[in-house]
Order: sequence, then C-alpha cells, then structure tokens
Amino acid sequence: MKRGRQSFYKISQQNETLLNQWCEDWRIGKNVSQTKGGREEVTIQNNYQRLKTICAFAEQKFKITDITKITEQQILEIFHDMDVGKFKKPNGKPYTTIANFQSRFKVFWGWWRKKNRKETGKDIPDITQDLLPERHRPDFTYLTKDEIEKLTNKANHDYKNLIWFYFDSGVRPQEGKKVLIKDIQVDDKNNCVWLNVRDEIAKKGKLWYRSRGLDIMEERFGKKPIQKFIQERLQSQKEVRVLEIGFGEGKCLLELRSLFPEKNVKLYGLNHEKRPTMSQKSDFLKNAQLFKVKTPKNDLPIPYFYDAGSGLQFNSSSLDVIISQVAFHYVADKAKLIEEIWRVLKPNGKAFLHIDSANAWESYPDFMKMNQETPRFIIYDGAKIILLSDFLNKYHKKGYNISFGNSEAKPLQRNLIITKNIQKILRLGLKLELVSTFDLTRWMHTDSSKIGDTGWWGTRSVYRMRRSNKNETRL
Repeated sequence: MKRGRQSFYKISQQNETLLNQWCEDWRIGKNVSQTKGGREEVTIQNNYQRLKTICAFAEQKFKITDITKITEQQILEIFHDMDVGKFKKPNGKPYTTIANFQSRFKVFWGWWRKKNRKETGKDIPDITQDLLPERHRPDFTYLTKDEIEKLTNKANHDYKNLIWFYFDSGVRPQEGKKVLIKDIQVDDKNNCVWLNVRDEIAKKGKLWYRSRGLDIMEERFGKKPIQKFIQERLQSQKEVRVLEIGFGEGKCLLELRSLFPEKNVKLYGLNHEKRPTMSQKSDFLKNAQLFKVKTPKNDLPIPYFYDAGSGLQFNSSSLDVIISQVAFHYVADKAKLIEEIWRVLKPNGKAFLHIDSANAWESYPDFMKMNQETPRFIIYDGAKIILLSDFLNKYHKKGYNISFGNSEAKPLQRNLIITKNIQKILRLGLKLELVSTFDLTRWMHTDSSKIGDTGWWGTRSVYRMRRSNKNETRL
C-alpha cells in the first residue's frame, strides 16, 4: 500500500503487513472502536506512523518482529524509555509527550483483540490498562481574533475567507471540507448564520441518545410540571439543584439552562458511561450548537458518569428536583435507585421519573408478557408476581408520597412521581435476583426478530420480597 509520507523507521515485513491490515480495516470501518464508520485518510496515516515507530522500538529493544507478541511489561518499558529520553525522535530531540503514541497503541490493541476474537473466538488480554487514559492537553488550544487577523493578512487570498469560516463556525477542517451549501442557513431574525454539521461528516459521529428534550420530558408528566416546580422552589429558597438521570447529550439540561440562566439553578447530569459525544463538561457547548440551544457558556451543567443503580453519589437531602426519561429501563437495580432518589431529595423535593414502557406489546417475547404493567421491573412474593403499583401503594398508605401511573400523553409509558414529604428512610425490602436479571439490549442484534421495538432493550430486573423488613427508620 502506497503511503503519503515516508517513515524514518524500517520494521519487519510481518509488522508491516499487520499495520497495513489495520489501516485497511479502519479505512472501511471494520473492527473499529466506539465511533463506527471508516476513518479519514489523514487519521489513518497518523496512526500508521506512530505505530511504525513503536514497532521499530520494539524490534530494537526486544527483537520483537511481531508486535502482537509484545507483553505488558515490554510495552510499558518502551513508553518509559520514550518518556525519559532513551528513545529519541529522528532529529535527535526527546519526545515532549508520549500520550499520543500511547493512545494510538491502545486503539491498535483494541483492533487486534476484536479481530482475533472474530477469527478464533478467543480473548486476548488487554495489556494497555495501565497506559495513560487521556491525552496530554497542550497549553496552546486556540487562536485569538487578533492572531487570526495577523494570520489572514499573510495568507494566500484564496485561504482568507476559509480561515475566517473555520474560526467563526468552530468546524474542524476534516468536517469543513465536506460542508455543502444546504448546510448553511441564514438567520435574519437573530442576525447570524447557522452551520449544520451533519451526523455523517461529524468527527465524533452520530448523537447516540436521540434528541429527547424538555418538551418530551414535560409531556410525559402533564403541563410543564417540572418548570413550574423549579419556579415554585425559587420563590422559597436561594438555590435549586436539579439532577437528570440518563441525560444523553444534554439537550434537556441545556434547555433548562436556557430557561433558567440564573446561577442559583444548579444542573447535574448522570450517564452510565462516557460516549464520544458526551464525555466531559465542554461537550455541552458543542452539543448546544447541534441542538441549536442558546445557553450561557460560563455555567454549564456538571456531568457524572457511573451506574445509577449502584447508588447516587450525592449527599442526603441535597437535590430539589430529579428527572429521568428512558433511562430507568437500563438500570439493573431499579429498586435501589428509587430508594436512593428518596434519600438525596430535599424535604418536599420532587422526582419525575419515566420508569418503564410497554410499547408494541404484541411483539414482545413471551417472558416479557408476564407483567404488562412493568415488563422490566418484576416483583415476586413467593411464586406470585406483584404489580409495582400495588407494591408501592402500601408505602403510599404508610405516608410516603410515591405515585405510580401511566403517562397522560402516552398511556403505555409508566411513571413515578415522588415528593419527599416525610423524613424517613425508604426501604423497599426487595432483593435483586441476579440469576434472573439480565441486559435485554445485549441480545438485540443476535437475530433480526429482536431488532426494532420488540422489547429487546433495557434491563429486565427481577426481585424477591424480603420476609423480615423494617420499612420505616428515622433519618
């Protein structure tokens, strides 16, 4: 394969063949990592050059002519030697950072593991776990307007407008070269121009959580009850704290920030894991452009990434409002999460929770039809299934303001509205039966009959009622 840039290093034919396979796979989007699809040629070339350097150092230090045979100890030693200056650049200068080489090796090793798993059915150990998890962030990150003016004054005439276009829009060069006339829209009302960076050309790929915003969230529970409750709390206290469980790319939180730009409304989001389009606080600004939401730049929501079912990492009685839509479905220990929501709510705080759905009921598998009310939240009392509504009604009678019901707008969607009206710990007395609880989504793509709205998504959580349980304890 002809390369666009000649490397200073020579490597074995075996390593050269392996790297060519990697590049060819990435060119067509085969055995890639999180973001699907083929990679840009410039990305492939950069990856190739860095891996060729690592292969050369492995051959030089350990006589390894097949990079897939390298051990964890050996790769760590190579990166250590690069870091301390034992291995230098072709110009004789030391490497200022090795993070880019480490991150590319992580990507390569992920490709090799996936490729080998497909071909042999065996898993290869991950030897990259102790490499740096994040790239070094250089001090230089942007050009000021004055610096751009100096640059354009010296630039070729053909490039001046292009430079200003990139500066004003914030679009990456790899994205900008694929922009079409139809992607640019003039907004006379707001005296600006919108640039639509289409999903298929965006460097980070498609938004993965769909574009559910505040309007859909509110519709599930009535006529804007969330906004009204926040306004009510602001009248009686100096600060209101809001948490969204399963905030995706942040559209709902961004719209709340736009509605409540005051700094006394604190916004938090919790996702199960980081994704390419939401992994840090600054991603809110990028996604605000995609969603076309005007939001203050200096007081963005604060994101967290962990399993909500393992417990909420907030102090007791610390949150005023908790909201969630199409997120409870994926939590394994749903009962624990309900208990945790009660714990972290302030006195008279409120939670608006969309907890399950029974859409396309006829196409659900038979075991999901055991409980039409909440097919992903099953409670057994002995051999008998207890409906969640009946179970929670017992707590409602004991004074806990927990209301189960169907969505007014979408009757097949199940909601919980919780108001923390009493200062008691909520203990539901349910034991998660792990042997019967499983991730439905994992099976979705095993065959065509499970794809679509067939119930094969989320996590089916199965509980057994505990016989001895003290439901009420003072906080």
